Amino acid sequence: MVFDVQNFAESWHCAWRDIRESFRKHHLVFTMARQEIATCYKRSRIGAFWISIGMAISIGCIGLVFGQIFKIPIREFLPYFASSTILWGFISSCLNEGCGSFISSTGIILQVRMPLFVHVMRLIQKNVIIFSGACWRKHHGRKLHPSDLVESEIFSHCAAAVLYRRSAFLEVGGFDEGFFCYMEDVDLGFRLRLRGYAAVFVPQATVEHASENRRGDFAVYHGHRNPVWCFFKNMPAKLLLVLCVPHVLQTLCAFFACALRGRAHVFIREKIFACRDLQKMLTKRRLLQSKRRISTSAIWLLLS
Repeated sequence: MVFDVQNFAESWHCAWRDIRESFRKHHLVFTMARQEIATCYKRSRIGAFWISIGMAISIGCIGLVFGQIFKIPIREFLPYFASSTILWGFISSCLNEGCGSFISSTGIILQVRMPLFVHVMRLIQKNVIIFSGACWRKHHGRKLHPSDLVESEIFSHCAAAVLYRRSAFLEVGGFDEGFFCYMEDVDLGFRLRLRGYAAVFVPQATVEHASENRRGDFAVYHGHRNPVWCFFKNMPAKLLLVLCVPHVLQTLCAFFACALRGRAHVFIREKIFACRDLQKMLTKRRLLQSKRRISTSAIWLLLS
């Protein structure tokens, strides 16, 4: 057997270049992942919650049985078992779907010129979104279809184009000044949801919004610090336990994306600051959760 060093080096160089180009197109990856989720669960009212239903049943049944077999108090055993099961669910889903990632994307590969590793990243990003409860702007960055322009309920508005009921706005305390910008609208929308208020998308309203560069240090700092605060401040305790591990995985994906853009130092700095001031958000959380008027299952359905 003859090993061709030159061909191997050329293949490795091409593969590494493809991976680098894929990371530079992370916005495309995120858009494709969101679109795949929307397509898979388009006709289901429960949506991706089917995955959580199956996992919750498995965790509940197996956790109770093994807790009795090994004589371990359920309060000590179940949190560890649940977090490890969720993590393994993410890993196994990526491995199983990864075997056919290129086959399922044959149509796109043959028609659109793009790095092949984009399809691998799309698969991983899709599972990260499903398991982490990540937020995004619906239909952002793609051409709208008439079926998209239908008045419907959404989880939260984007503050670039929204009208709030004044009494509800004042009841929850308005915007959290600690956020300053980025995710402050999701935080407010989450608090309104916890108080039982609804949010509606109205397609007849047209707004022009000029957006600044979202890749600068300012945008990276606030755009990745505030999701940590929003997550730990608003998420109900049961969902916090379930989504904590996927939330960390999503953070790692975001770190690599920032590192490729030369913003790793900003990303690390904002995470340190977010953790340093997390106690303030946990203090607000106790007051917020004590006044909650909606069930955990209802919140999960809305997130799905």
